[in-house]
Formats: sequence, structure tokens, C-alpha cells
Amino acid sequence: MTDLAAPDPGNYTFGAHGLTLGTPAVDVGNVVSARVTVTAESISHFSALFGQDVEDPGIVSNAGFSITAIMDEPNKANLLKFFMADASFGVGMSPLLVTNAVFSGVPIVGNAFTWAIPRVSVRPEGDFSYSSEDWSTFSLVMRVLYNAATPSAPFGTITHGGV
Repeated sequence: MTDLAAPDPGNYTFGAHGLTLGTPAVDVGNVVSARVTVTAESISHFSALFGQDVEDPGIVSNAGFSITAIMDEPNKANLLKFFMADASFGVGMSPLLVTNAVFSGVPIVGNAFTWAIPRVSVRPEGDFSYSSEDWSTFSLVMRVLYNAATPSAPFGTITHGGV
């Protein structure tokens, strides 16, 4: 697949998301929807070299990444994560899971990508909806953690179908 310059309908995507956790990789099942959230705080810097304050690019002082996955397969492994339960289903008895993850965007049309993340914490978020009219859904948030063991890519690596 080639990298398509914008604007090009080949960049428009429909499709699925994939999420695996741990080693060996365990697929969490159907990810109905997902969102990646990036937070970045910067510190502005001004220079007055030529008699007038001019803003320089500044620096990023704080960066964070998270993935929220909305799923509809409440199997035992996913329920344990959502309820922070231990193996005997003692709710709230398990600490947050810290593991590695692979998140994929697999479109029907357009460029696919995969984010291999060396270290994430997994926590539940929001409601667990039960409905007799639709699939039950629940959300897990993967907070991407800094991984000192991979200093050249401490938040993981992304491969893209066009690269």
C-alpha cells in the first residue's frame, strides 16, 4: 500500500480496531470504537535578540497518550479487567494491570496502522451498559507509560500502511 497524499479518497477509512494485551498477545475481542487521546503541554519561550519580543517554538514539557477502547465482548478476562477483580472475582481487589499492548486500525478502505506499545496501564472507564435491545458495551482505557527499557521509542512505535 502506498502513502496517499491528501486529499485522496484512499485515505478515508472505515473498518475495525484491534487490541491485544500482554505476552503472549491476548486479543480483547471486538473493539466497537476507539479513540486515541494525546495531551501535550508546552512552555513558551520569547527572544528579544532584535529589540522586539518574538516567540520561539518553545518546548514540550509534558506529554501523554491514552487509548479508550469500547468493547462488546464481556468474557471472563475482560470482566476481570473492567471490575478490577482478582481471579476469584473479588471486585476492586486487583491493582491496575500494567502490560504491553498492540493497537491496530484496520480500515476497509485506506491506510492501516499498528501501534506497538511496550508499557500501558489498563483501567476501566464509565458505564457497563446492559441492554435487551442492543449489545452490552464497556470501556477500558490504556494509559501509555514511559518505558525506559526502549529509550529510542519509550512510548512505542507506529507502523503505517503507506510507510
